[in-house]
Amino acid sequence: MVMIIVGMLAALVLPLLGRMRAKSREAVCVSNLRQMGAAFRLYAADNRGFLPAVTKNGNADPAKGSLNTLGHWQVEISPYFGRELKQNIQATANDNDRQAQCPAFEITSTSVVSRGYGMNDLLTMRGSVQALKNSSSSSNYSYHFRVRVNEVVEPARTLLVVDSDGITASLAPRHSADKGNCLFVDGHVAAHTLAEATELKSLAVGR
Repeated sequence: MVMIIVGMLAALVLPLLGRMRAKSREAVCVSNLRQMGAAFRLYAADNRGFLPAVTKNGNADPAKGSLNTLGHWQVEISPYFGRELKQNIQATANDNDRQAQCPAFEITSTSVVSRGYGMNDLLTMRGSVQALKNSSSSSNYSYHFRVRVNEVVEPARTLLVVDSDGITASLAPRHSADKGNCLFVDGHVAAHTLAEATELKSLAVGR
């Protein structure tokens, strides 16, 4: 009888504990994104108003746009939240890497560079970006070039970083209600479904 009661209690408690753990991971993820939002603002303040580009490409022509100096976007902003990140993380990530990593993200490779978050690559593709003021239709800039914060027309509706399995903003809905967390250019964080995030990301694309 005692074993039956214990089994019944376990059946009730274990799902609750699982949901609590999921909510805790979700809260840590939101906190990470808010810290990143602050780091982006500090980075922009020190870099003539520029946001980092998604990646650093040694073959990109500096005469055509402003380039990253350290690495991809998360490595680029890492000094602004007090953690020097490397270009790649290992499957046994150290504490510094873990702080900048979505706790629900599972590392499956020793050369994963995303840490569970991806930046909106459409922000820096000037030739097709509606979210930027004075963008030239003839400018075929890729995501290797930086863009200034004040060029973003609707910062409260423009995605900056989302839960992702890559370094670009392809939403991975790894939290409750099949949603992923999203950081916007204005600094606020909200959870969205894949369809919602895809639509929000598409707002940055000229039609």
